[in-house]
Amino acid sequence: MIFLAALSVCFSAYAIGPEIKTMTRDRDEVRVFLSAINSSPQFENSFSYVSRVRQMTLCDDLMSSVSGALMGQAVLESVAQGCIDHARRVLMSSPTMSLAHLVYAHAAFINGNTEQAITALQMSQATAPSEGGQATRRMRLAFKIGPEQLGAPAISDARLMVQDQIYRTYLATYFVADPEKQDWVVDAVSDVSGRDLRAFYNLIRAKSLGDSSS
Repeated sequence: MIFLAALSVCFSAYAIGPEIKTMTRDRDEVRVFLSAINSSPQFENSFSYVSRVRQMTLCDDLMSSVSGALMGQAVLESVAQGCIDHARRVLMSSPTMSLAHLVYAHAAFINGNTEQAITALQMSQATAPSEGGQATRRMRLAFKIGPEQLGAPAISDARLMVQDQIYRTYLATYFVADPEKQDWVVDAVSDVSGRDLRAFYNLIRAKSLGDSSS
């Protein structure tokens, strides 16, 4: 019993270290990108699902940030490499974690592997088809890749977003910012109920007129 208790204490001490580091990790994106000039970011091998979600969310936000675009492609690829390496590790033990598949897709796209990105993004949708927050993040990447290349999964995400009063705002923002994707969006959401569709088009109209509150 004493041995088992001691073993339990040792494991707890071993496991809690990465969790604390994950929760207190510097999230200043500028500092992350400056560090990435010399080497890709390294992530703690956390055991808890909450910590892994935090890490994957940070990765997705970094790869979508303005700082990444300003720092240049080489630095952005360095961050993407650190993120895809960690997403791989996470997926080895949590193969159905949608956010990790999304991060893998985003990093693969940045590094020029579009086919891998499409496959991983489709897997992200398959593992969380009804989560509006995940759909919003996926759509952000889909607009970069070209949503028409993703087929039914992207259409499902677009419809899911339009039917939610919170997430439809993001799709309206993407719509206004990227005229080349507008025809695709219109076709994708054409079967959504009239009330939700009207609300979506009202948001588009307001954003097109410069209403920042919508």
